[in-house]
Amino acid sequence: MTKTTLINGLIILFSLSTPALAAEKIELAEAQELYEDNCAMCHGYDGVPIMPGAPNFIKGERLEKNDTELLTSIRDGKGAMPPWAGALSDAEQQAALRYARQFHQPPAKAGHSNEGPSVILIAARKDNAEATR
Repeated sequence: MTKTTLINGLIILFSLSTPALAAEKIELAEAQELYEDNCAMCHGYDGVPIMPGAPNFIKGERLEKNDTELLTSIRDGKGAMPPWAGALSDAEQQAALRYARQFHQPPAKAGHSNEGPSVILIAARKDNAEATR
């Protein structure tokens, strides 16, 4: 394989993958909008339920179930939740489920903290601000 062939192959591969990355960003924004427009009135905008009896997604309630089982509940309805089969396409139901799953953060392991980079970044900014005074 020549260098030119390899470089051309990499250019083609990169050009094919770039739109996919943009689509993922759009998909997340659309998933959030779908969730907020159709699910948040019961399940909460932050995953903490508004409607009594709705699962608390922050705590991971119901999210231990696999996608197939949860999508069946979304499609057909369950308990007080209406069926979404006629209102949302299969792809929209899947996107809303993926968005709902992001609310749950597993508990920290012993000796580890769930404080993410944003907490560390805020602390660093605070220290920096105090040092410049």
